[in-house]
Amino acid sequence: GAVVTDLEMPRVNGYELLAAVRARPETAGLALLVMTTRAGEKHQRLAFQLGADDYFTKPVNEALLLRRLGSLLAAPRSPETI
Repeated sequence: GAVVTDLEMPRVNGYELLAAVRARPETAGLALLVMTTRAGEKHQRLAFQLGADDYFTKPVNEALLLRRLGSLLAAPRSPETI
């Protein structure tokens, strides 16, 4: 499975979501993609440090997003390899 998240959300921001998903054994193996307007390097670096598998800046190229999501879903994943 996969989660596509923004960084800016009302109750939990995307960074908190990334950390929470990676911390739970039941969800740690999910592919995590960030889709946001925040293009800065510090935002990308933090997202990857927290476990994001890919990072897209809006507006997103839909074909590229679908291609990368397909690749992530096709790759064998387990919490131990993340």
